[in-house]
Amino acid sequence: MRVSGAVLVVSLLAAPAAAQEPLEQNDYAIDVVQTPVLGSGRIVGLGGAYTALAEGIDGAPWNPAAYGSRTLWELDFFEWELTAGVLFPGSFSENDFFNRGEDGFLFDQFYFLTFGLRLQFGDIGVGTIPRLQHYQLTAPDGQGVSATFIVGNYGLAWQMLDGQIVLGVGARTADLALVAAEGREGLVSFTGTGPEVGILVKLADQPWRLGAALRSVVRSERIECPGKESCDPDGTDGPLPAQVAGFVLPNDVHMPWELQVGFALQVGARPLNRRWVDPAVEEGAIEREVTLRRSEREREQVQDEMRRRGEPEPPADPFRWLPRRPADPSFWQAEDARRAEEDEEIERRIDAAEDARDLGVEELSRSYVLITADLLVTGRTPHGVGVEGFLAQERQGSGDEITYSVRLGVEAEPWQGRLKLRAGSYLEPSRFPTGSYRLHGTAGFDLRLFRWDLFGLLDDFDIRVGATGDVAVRYFDWGVGVGFWH
Repeated sequence: MRVSGAVLVVSLLAAPAAAQEPLEQNDYAIDVVQTPVLGSGRIVGLGGAYTALAEGIDGAPWNPAAYGSRTLWELDFFEWELTAGVLFPGSFSENDFFNRGEDGFLFDQFYFLTFGLRLQFGDIGVGTIPRLQHYQLTAPDGQGVSATFIVGNYGLAWQMLDGQIVLGVGARTADLALVAAEGREGLVSFTGTGPEVGILVKLADQPWRLGAALRSVVRSERIECPGKESCDPDGTDGPLPAQVAGFVLPNDVHMPWELQVGFALQVGARPLNRRWVDPAVEEGAIEREVTLRRSEREREQVQDEMRRRGEPEPPADPFRWLPRRPADPSFWQAEDARRAEEDEEIERRIDAAEDARDLGVEELSRSYVLITADLLVTGRTPHGVGVEGFLAQERQGSGDEITYSVRLGVEAEPWQGRLKLRAGSYLEPSRFPTGSYRLHGTAGFDLRLFRWDLFGLLDDFDIRVGATGDVAVRYFDWGVGVGFWH
């Protein structure tokens, strides 16, 4: 069981941008590609190189295998995990958030929100992690409008060979909704879905991992507005409009295909990969042992009763079916007492086995250095316009070329059992003709503070705090978080 959270705060200011050609035709698609690394504190600290780690629901957007990939401390048949994060505008410096090659962010009233849930049942894991971008602005016709982009990942994964290979399948969705500020009336919405697959190879007792993910194109098409038969301003039937509230609408909201591959290597005494053994296997062995013991006692009693009556004795094989059950009441009186003691014995031994599994994880060495590397390839968006360009109704070309992002990260625990440090770097591409590749430097830490029993409702947990930073030309973000230490 694991609960984690991360709160990211980014400093962004509105600033005037260079004049662009206005959008006048519907012959374009919104290029929904996020080039900066946004995620949990660990992912940002590692420079986004997380495809081969793929642990936790936060890793699902990197690799769908994360839905079913167990961590070292996830030992029970059923595990669950939550994550949440929020990003607000700050007031530190101007940022080129979308890497357009120009200073400043066009809108200062916005927030990014992430929520994730993962459930693990034995070898099968399921989860979802929608990420929301919400903007409040004045539409071209003067009315207040909110624009909400939701990019969601949903899927399942199953582990094979005791968790040494994990296969994941899922879907990406892209949704856009324009809503009038007055009355929260829906103006227009787009929605679309595309499949994705992922694989994770983490052979037991090996210090390395391989991961890969492939995502198809997602094209979100316009649909009828909520509560209306069509999106026509007059409410009559007919073709969907070319404009809503003064917005010249796109043909579709487009998420291009992506190919992501990663490699991880861990040096030191702490293992990177371990086999997962279903607790039911060990518990079943204990129960079978006690059941066999009871069967042997019954067989001996039946043999003795048949011998006293001069009947042929049944075979001594404990796995052969008995012709009858013991008939002596005194045997059952004593047997009921013995079985009550054995039921307590089963519980004690199962609890002891669980404690031994937990202790085995706690006693693992904390000495390690983890190195990770990723390559992300993102496809084209024909006739693409960036999110900012759509909201500003300017033809800011985006996604004309295939882009590449190389990512590297390193993690270690210099103060064992207390402090983890991370550092990373990644090459961020630009989807805009006016932009260029820029190099980021990232860093982060987790510090264990104290143990908490969660008001006595759950097992004790170690509480941690952490922080991350990401710096590049015309870009800076930082984050703080609180969660559980493992």
